[in-house]
Amino acid sequence: MTTITDRRSLSAQLSEWKALYQHEFDIRLGEIVLPSAKDCFERLIIVASDLTIDQVLVQCGKHYPILRGMQDSSFDKIVSSNKREPYSSYAVTTSSVSDVVCEVPLQSAVEFEQSGHVGMTLLESLLFGLKDFTETRKNLGSRRGTLCTSTRFSGDLVPFVFNDLTDPPGGIAISFQAPDSPVSAGYLREVHLTPNVRV
Repeated sequence: MTTITDRRSLSAQLSEWKALYQHEFDIRLGEIVLPSAKDCFERLIIVASDLTIDQVLVQCGKHYPILRGMQDSSFDKIVSSNKREPYSSYAVTTSSVSDVVCEVPLQSAVEFEQSGHVGMTLLESLLFGLKDFTETRKNLGSRRGTLCTSTRFSGDLVPFVFNDLTDPPGGIAISFQAPDSPVSAGYLREVHLTPNVRV
């Protein structure tokens, strides 16, 4: 099993996140409480205070194409709920992009949550993808997607971020599905939280 000690230390990844926020958003991150070490949760995601989905999409769009499955121009307007909001900056960890061992079996968002798993928000998924692209010049997942089970659009729909549309130029598509619909081709990516992060 993959352990956190097999990867870059979280403190090193935190430095990378600080550089990304400075370069992409002109944001200087302050002190961040990091999650404890846990098997299969070796990739760090930092969400800055008051950051919005639309802000992140603007920066993503500077690097790769984005197809939107919703008519509204603002994703912040169609999000009805998030399990976590960036009232203050926070950190979560998740599994590696290519770590098959740590993947959760494919199931619906409802089944995933009823099993006690904590999934990504749409904001966390977009940030994770942006950072990975700036490092690898590829979109996450190689023609797979991430079901963002901790976010709901209007109508209780669950966002789905599909990665690597074509190669080249790559890109992502943001669509949605019903919470009780099983995932046929994608990731149910679990996150590990610090104690101060509200689920």
